[in-house]
Amino acid sequence: MKQVGILGLGPFGTSVATTLYKLGYEVMAIDQNTDKIQAVSNHVTHAVQADAMDEEAFKSIILM
Repeated sequence: MKQVGILGLGPFGTSVATTLYKLGYEVMAIDQNTDKIQAVSNHVTHAVQADAMDEEAFKSIILM
């Protein structure tokens, strides 16, 4: 299965994440905003609330 990570759930990131998920990709979406994570959580494989610019946080997400 193809896997992708989307960092940031603005309009473009949300569109890419949901479209790829519909096409059969395993999608991990990451954003700091809890509301954005909740809105997309049923339309991606994994939705994670975190600061992807924080190196330690990002490493812990990648190891999930």
